[in-house]
Amino acid sequence: MKIFGLTLFLLFSITLFADEEKIQENSWDLYQFKIYFENDMFGVFTDSQYSSGEKFNLIYHVNRPTSPFYDLLVSDDAKAETFMTFAIVNQIYTPTDLKETELITDDRPYAGWTYFKVAMHKSTKDRLNSVSLKIGAIGPSSYGEQIQNTVHTIVGAGLAMGWKNQIGNELGINLGYNYKLRYVPTPIYGWLESSYVPYFEADLGNVSTRASLGIFMRVGYNIPKDFGLSTLDNATDSSIPVYDEQEVCLKKDFSFSFNLTTSGSVVARDIFLDGNTFSQSHSLEKNPYVAYFGVGLSLRYRAFSLDFMNTMNSKKAKDVQNYNQTVGTVIASWQY
Repeated sequence: MKIFGLTLFLLFSITLFADEEKIQENSWDLYQFKIYFENDMFGVFTDSQYSSGEKFNLIYHVNRPTSPFYDLLVSDDAKAETFMTFAIVNQIYTPTDLKETELITDDRPYAGWTYFKVAMHKSTKDRLNSVSLKIGAIGPSSYGEQIQNTVHTIVGAGLAMGWKNQIGNELGINLGYNYKLRYVPTPIYGWLESSYVPYFEADLGNVSTRASLGIFMRVGYNIPKDFGLSTLDNATDSSIPVYDEQEVCLKKDFSFSFNLTTSGSVVARDIFLDGNTFSQSHSLEKNPYVAYFGVGLSLRYRAFSLDFMNTMNSKKAKDVQNYNQTVGTVIASWQY
């Protein structure tokens, strides 16, 4: 745990406390603050499989970036904007039977994952490149048991009794890459706008190794000029603006859109099913192919935005108790 804390301190020091000269050359403006809440209570309310997730996220706009660091994301378009995002995230996974105290061999293990995420994004008129790093604690050091049972105590739900069987402690390190395109057809009725964002993403690390293809679609009035919404597991962040367009949307007080997303993943590793990387722990045989489908709504009034996505995924494990799952994502945002 001391190593984990030291690593986070160094990351914050490198990214947030750059020397004065660099800050002057590459000044940052706080663009948006976001709070994410994910839970399966929006589906069948079983409090199992992927049970819940929370994320506190800051998005910074980088003014006239000159540091070679920002060239890690190459863009052949001179008209591009750069954004940096920082987040603290917790995710919890549990089996179906929360009252059972002994190991349930035919269901997924208990697991918590608490991590720091930093990402860089380069946005043009029709493309978005993103790279991210997640680093954090899996196992008892993630405090998944304490977080879940504290929430259950507050809402009057029964405690999860099997956390002694959770995945063991492990430092989780994952790299992510995301590439998005954006197509905007002519408005249908003058005010009814739409946008289509196909994307590719890849994760590499001891927590998750996978590749995904998908598309995100919006239809509505004065729709956000961005590259769409993302759940906590995706390699990129939500609402990264399109170059030089989002300000046009914000000139109007109100906007709304209906959203639709679908994707498919090829999964080589999922620590929450495969178990610990370097030690023995309970595991399940995973499905190498997982499909996702989601619907939702976005609303904005002036600086405040509220987004909701309900996403269903196909079975992630081959065990009979592991079923299709629906998880809801709520995102509250404040624009600066």
